[in-house]
Amino acid sequence: MILFLSHFAKNASGINSLNSTATTYVGRSIHPSKFIHPADRNEECNPVNSSSLSNIIINQPSRIQRNNLRNTILPHHQPIICRGTYARVCVMDHAISSFLHLLSDRKCCKGSSDVEAQIVLLGSGIDTTFLRSQCGLLNSTSSDKIKILHNVRWYEIDYPSVIERKRNLLLECPLLKLQIVQTKDKVGASFLVKPISISVPLHNNNNTINEQPGMPYHLVSHDLRNSPEELLKRMCNHHSFQLDIPTLFVLECVQMYLPENDSRDLLKTISQFCQQPIIAIYDPILLSDPFGKVMEANLTKAGVVNTPSSCIQTRTLQSQVDKLSQCGFNLVTACDMLSAYESVMSENQRQKANMCQMLDEIEEWVLIMKHYCFIVAGKNEDRKMIDRIDNSDHNSDFNLAKKLCAVGPSSHLGFPTKSISINR
Repeated sequence: MILFLSHFAKNASGINSLNSTATTYVGRSIHPSKFIHPADRNEECNPVNSSSLSNIIINQPSRIQRNNLRNTILPHHQPIICRGTYARVCVMDHAISSFLHLLSDRKCCKGSSDVEAQIVLLGSGIDTTFLRSQCGLLNSTSSDKIKILHNVRWYEIDYPSVIERKRNLLLECPLLKLQIVQTKDKVGASFLVKPISISVPLHNNNNTINEQPGMPYHLVSHDLRNSPEELLKRMCNHHSFQLDIPTLFVLECVQMYLPENDSRDLLKTISQFCQQPIIAIYDPILLSDPFGKVMEANLTKAGVVNTPSSCIQTRTLQSQVDKLSQCGFNLVTACDMLSAYESVMSENQRQKANMCQMLDEIEEWVLIMKHYCFIVAGKNEDRKMIDRIDNSDHNSDFNLAKKLCAVGPSSHLGFPTKSISINR
C-alpha cells in the first residue's frame, strides 16, 4: 500500500503508480525502493527461528506473474537493491512495533492521556514512520496497537534545512489535516506537529479517516556532530522530552556519516542521561574482505565516509557491539542482515519479496547482506526506578531491553541464536 510516497518523495524517478512531482531528497521511510510491492503492512510479523537460503530462490514469480507485477517494480533499481532495502525497512519497523507491543505488557501507563514512551528518529530525513504508525501500517503483532501509539511521543531530529523541508511537505500533503507551530527552541527551526486527521485511501477508492491520531510529534533541528547533551537539554526544555521513561532511539545509516568521536559521544550521552534507553541500529559493516574494500572505496569516492568516520573505525559486527558496550549499554544483540532476513523477517515477508522480483545473483546477495547489520542495545534497569514508575501492577521479571535483546526461541525480534550478544 503506497500512501505517503508520492507526497514526500517528489520527482523521484520510478514512482509509477501515483505520478509524483517536485523534490529529490528522500529519507528512509519514503525511499522508492522500499515500496517495490503493495505489501499489507498490517500483516502478522511473528519471527521464524530459521530459514534456508533456498527460500531466496524458490517460489520465484513466473514470467506471466512478473509481467502482471510490472507496474509495482521500479525499473531503475536492481532487484538485489530493492530486496535489501525492503529487508532493512522490515527489520526496523519490527524493532519499533516490538518496542511498542512490549509496552502493553509492561502496563506502565495508568492514564490514557499520559506519555508511556518516546521514539526518537536520529538523522530522520523525510521519514514517514510516524504517519504510518498512526494509520496502523507498522508491522505489529499487538492487538492493542492503537492504544499504545496514542501514548507515545515521537521526535524527528535532523539538519535545520531538512526539518524545514519536512514541515513544508507535511503542510502540502492532501492526506493530512494538521497544525504546525514553531517552538521556542532557538536553534534552527523546530516545530510541534499536531495531527487532526489522516485520510487513508483504500483499494476501493473510498477513504477512511483516522479521526484520532496520536499525540503531537516534534521536528527538532540539530546537527548530530554537535553536542548531544545540548540536544537533550533543548528537547527537555522546549519539546516535552522526558529522561525517565522508555525511549527508543532509531539510527538508520546515521553513524556511517558521523566521525567516530561524535558517534561515541552521542551514544554515551544517551546512555548516561536517559534512564531507559533502547537503541536500534542499521548500518554497513565494511569488514576487511575484498567486497568490503570495494564498498569503502565507493563510499569514500562519493564523499560519504573518510578515515575518522564511524563506518571505518567499526568495521565488524563485533566492533559495533563492543562500541555500544563501551558507551554504557550492557545489553547488546547484533546480527548481519543475511541472518536478519532469514530470522527477524517473517516468512510472509520473504514470500512477498520473492514474488515481486526475480533474484538470481545469490552469491552477490549473500555478500551484500553480510556487510550490513541490525543491532538492538539497552541497559539493565534500575530496580528502584522501575518501582517508582509502577509499584502495583509491574511484573518484577519484566525488563524491556532484555526482552528486545533476547536471542533464540525466546526472542521477540527473532534474533537467531548465532547472534553476537552481551548481557552484563
